[in-house]
Amino acid sequence: ISLLAVPAVVRAQEMSPEQRTAMIAQMVQGLAARLDKNGKDLDGWQRLARAYKVMGRDDDARAAIAKGRTSFAGDAAAQKQLDELARSLGLGS
Repeated sequence: ISLLAVPAVVRAQEMSPEQRTAMIAQMVQGLAARLDKNGKDLDGWQRLARAYKVMGRDDDARAAIAKGRTSFAGDAAAQKQLDELARSLGLGS
């Protein structure tokens, strides 16, 4: 956790479960929006897919991996990482 995230963690601990869930959903939505504007962030696509998987949103996780693949078309190393991520999350290859 970066030092900038510490206040957010403290605030999250003071929230109700519903508030925490809403905050996390908003953060995930922000990441998705940022990636839609600039998709050249392999780590971002991987974080987004993992977040969706944790949230039980498998279809969105698959879509994030697919968008990541499109953003990194022609990059064999990135494609391999995304394939491995899909397999590790149980989302196929």
